[in-house]
Amino acid sequence: MSVLFVRNIANFSKSYMDDADGKEKKRKTQRIPKITLIHTDKSISVISLEDAEKLAKRRNLGLIHVSNASKSGRSVYELENSSKIDKITSDVAETHKNEQKTKSVKLFTIKQNIKDYDLNVKINNINKTLKRNYKAKIFFSHPKGLQEEVIEEMKQKIQGIISGTQKRKDSTILVYTPLLTDENISSKEDVNDK
Repeated sequence: MSVLFVRNIANFSKSYMDDADGKEKKRKTQRIPKITLIHTDKSISVISLEDAEKLAKRRNLGLIHVSNASKSGRSVYELENSSKIDKITSDVAETHKNEQKTKSVKLFTIKQNIKDYDLNVKINNINKTLKRNYKAKIFFSHPKGLQEEVIEEMKQKIQGIISGTQKRKDSTILVYTPLLTDENISSKEDVNDK
């Protein structure tokens, strides 16, 4: 039994004891982080985040996080009117909505010796894809020389905006984005409803 007692004493952590007298260590107080606050009149002050939130609530203003790190290492916040905050959030929502209008990219490959009928079928498929708000990436393979007439015919018949072109020795890549019309937006909603 004495061996068991010694083991328990050896396993006892001294983190709670300062010395042999049994005095407890003083625990460090939690440090309250300070922030840099930019007021509505562009004056700057350094206060805690809690105090800044209380100040914003008291003045009926919004507290906006501007940046994480400044020269002093503190986060920067700004007090703003509610109308300005509404404008900022509507701008962010609008850009987010515009980004989500186009979906992923669909790849189409076209070889040099394509027949007219097959080319028209490919063009129709590309147009359908663009109407469904997908981007279309068209890869032309022409190892025996560039077929300008095929590329020009495609450019005329495809209903989209050319957002990128890459020409290489034996291939050409065209990237089309869809035309943003009300019909495209409604067709996107129809596809998502199914």
